[in-house]
Amino acid sequence: MKEPTIKDVAAAADVSVTTVSRYLHQQFQKNEPRHPRSDSTGHQSVKLSSKVAAQQLRGVKTKLIGVIIADISDQYMALLFKGIYDQMVTAGYQVLVMNSNNDQELERQEIHQLLSKQIDGLIIQPSAADFAAYQMVVDNHVPFVTIDRPIANQPTSVPHVASNNYDSAVQFAELIFNQHGYDNILTIKEFQAQTSGQDERHAGYQAVAAQLNHPYRLLTVQYESNTWLAETIRDHLQHATGKTMIIGLTGRLMYRLIETLSPQQYQYGVDFGLAGYDVDDWERFIQHGITMLHHYPHQIGSTAAQTLLALLTHPQQPQPARLLIPIDRQDRPSY
Repeated sequence: MKEPTIKDVAAAADVSVTTVSRYLHQQFQKNEPRHPRSDSTGHQSVKLSSKVAAQQLRGVKTKLIGVIIADISDQYMALLFKGIYDQMVTAGYQVLVMNSNNDQELERQEIHQLLSKQIDGLIIQPSAADFAAYQMVVDNHVPFVTIDRPIANQPTSVPHVASNNYDSAVQFAELIFNQHGYDNILTIKEFQAQTSGQDERHAGYQAVAAQLNHPYRLLTVQYESNTWLAETIRDHLQHATGKTMIIGLTGRLMYRLIETLSPQQYQYGVDFGLAGYDVDDWERFIQHGITMLHHYPHQIGSTAAQTLLALLTHPQQPQPARLLIPIDRQDRPSY
């Protein structure tokens, strides 16, 4: 496909060649300190098609919002999207949703597809661990917001909305050690992508354990069987010193832990402590109830949508760099 010329852009935008030239000169000045970025197809990510450039020159809005969710089959992530969708439809926008399947390459392709549709804004639940994977969105001057998962080197001009994972983990860890007398913590993480909100929770528990000089272990699972999980946990319990607190870092992990650590075989709060994270509260029906830390993906999605709408409505007004939604803890006799 032939690269668009200045005349092509001017014709599409119905403006003069001089106007296009002045616009491009301003863009080059903005990007001057930075070396041109290239994606894997060899095209510079800052290049716009004539249609996109023309749209920007005219100030045309498509009323289309792009959303990329990491795994739409997951209950938590489906609620993230529901929160976004409810806000955007109410505001008169159409929502184009894509599912990255926690795949960075697929996510990159989806970003290109959404940008080619001239979306007005973008909300991403990232699969990559560094902001470099999303620089193309900034280079194309599309307002966007990241949700749920932290990424390194994210500029403050791009808002991030998530649960207060780290602080809530610190508070719970202090309670576990200082008031409930536990000697060590075993956290169990479900590997999903190169970045996850679970990492912030892990960091909070690890920091308190190190500060108080208590043993701490992170166990990461992905494709391992429940038999392997049960044997690994039993081995930890046999060799650990003192009382062990087991914490599942996602709702899906809690299903596996209940199946693996059967309530017919163990008494939670006596043989070991048990707690976890989830979006609902079915765990209250197990034995005398399991302590749960509730996070609110619908509220995260809704807040992200409101933040993006503010960026679209008031582009010159900066938005908060980080918006953290509180995690609530429901204490029960499982620890």
